[in-house]
Amino acid sequence: KIEGQIAFKNLRRNRKRFRITVFSMVISIILYIVLGNFIGYIFDIGAVQGDIGTDFRATISGGTGEGFTDEQYNTVKALPGVEAVYKFINTYLTVVAPENIINPALKRLNSGAVSDKEGSNIYLPNNTLMSYGDAGFDQLAANLKAGSASKTELDSENGVILLQTSKFYSDINKTAVIDVTHYKVGDTINILSGDPSDSGKGITKQVKVIGILNKGILGGDFSENAGITMITTEKVYKNIIGDVSYTSMGIKLNKDADRGPVTDYLTKLNEQDPKYQFSDISKLREENGKSSIAISIFLYGFVGVITLIGCLNIINTISTNLILRKRELSMLRAVGMTRGAIKKMVAYEGILYGIVAAFYGGILGVVLSYVLSRLTTIIREFDWTFPWIQLITAIVGTIVVTLISSYIPLRKISRQNIVENIRMEE
Repeated sequence: KIEGQIAFKNLRRNRKRFRITVFSMVISIILYIVLGNFIGYIFDIGAVQGDIGTDFRATISGGTGEGFTDEQYNTVKALPGVEAVYKFINTYLTVVAPENIINPALKRLNSGAVSDKEGSNIYLPNNTLMSYGDAGFDQLAANLKAGSASKTELDSENGVILLQTSKFYSDINKTAVIDVTHYKVGDTINILSGDPSDSGKGITKQVKVIGILNKGILGGDFSENAGITMITTEKVYKNIIGDVSYTSMGIKLNKDADRGPVTDYLTKLNEQDPKYQFSDISKLREENGKSSIAISIFLYGFVGVITLIGCLNIINTISTNLILRKRELSMLRAVGMTRGAIKKMVAYEGILYGIVAAFYGGILGVVLSYVLSRLTTIIREFDWTFPWIQLITAIVGTIVVTLISSYIPLRKISRQNIVENIRMEE
């Protein structure tokens, strides 16, 4: 319509002003995408320590092979102030995966992480199957990036929740944080029995991927030893490994709960038999939590400041352009253009500014984000992911902010005298 045609011709007529405005907006978009994505990496690669999750750790030492009894577990669970008790059960095993499932960077970074190859399958020896008993599924659900953490579904499907991001020291003398495999929800993982070099033992167990995690819980943010971690229920664990005992428990208290009852019970166990050991890690957890909160506030606060500066920059640029065009807008009103039509015209201009700035800013922001990530790999290796969230937020945010910054000065101009605005010198 006529409003759109005038808006487009205004931008073409004032090319210098248009380019300066777009350039200013592009800088803001680039800063937001690059810094937002980079700070996301800081959290993804574990620079900020996750929550330890428990207040006490009880263990059985001495290698007796005996584990905690159900009676002891239920007693601890019933103690005043106890929120959850985690049965730490884990074992190392070998996974047989199709070659296309393995991250190609794994062999380059850690040659020992990949064992023998048979046909199109690769043996991955350093993997962990673990269970927290029947606790922890709500926390796991909070860290899901795909699928579900339903205990019922895990039991019925012989399923696992997969943590395929591993943190390890690479062959090229630097820490690496990468996805070891590229499994998806619904895929089947084949587990090999016995020595991976003895292919005659064959594949004895299969588990189904029910969910995929961004990070683990209880201090285990990433897998170790360049392998994957499969978390499941106690029932599925026993289906795969057999009936096993557990020699470690994590105890989490309610907020502000008295540690006395738990301490007294664990001390009593230790006095009865020295093989029962425990450690109170609540102070470490508290200090770790405070440190994480402080770093998170600083990093997210930094992104917030950059975002605010970018928005104010766009608002100031667009508003100034409109204020300088008071005479032009008043002349359009004088020749019969309605206020509604002028609003549409200004809105179209704002959208055009936003689209062009988002186009160039988005491309340059993504490119610079990739360049920065490659420079960072000199210190620590990690997989670069396309910054979809930052890009979409920048595009939508830019268009919204340009529209808002167009209407604010336009309301003021609309209330001014047309004749006086026409007479003024630009």
